[in-house]
Amino acid sequence: MAEALIALGAPTQWQHEILEAIRIQQDAEALPELARSYLSYAHLLAAAGDIQPARVHLAQAIDIFGRMGMDRDLGRAEQVLRQLA
Repeated sequence: MAEALIALGAPTQWQHEILEAIRIQQDAEALPELARSYLSYAHLLAAAGDIQPARVHLAQAIDIFGRMGMDRDLGRAEQVLRQLA
């Protein structure tokens, strides 16, 4: 999915859109949605070859998922992080 999105548009377009969503979610303190956006962004970054920034966003997602007890999402994020190792 991430690869398809990247192929459809310039990186600045998808980055702008997801970063705007993250900003809105941060402002609204919508933590579950924010963590999922961090996870999605990490997928996109990894697909684009930006591994270190992907790890940073995965760490943010993992932190929120863990604090909120969102075990299913936490497991998915940890799996993605292991794949990037």
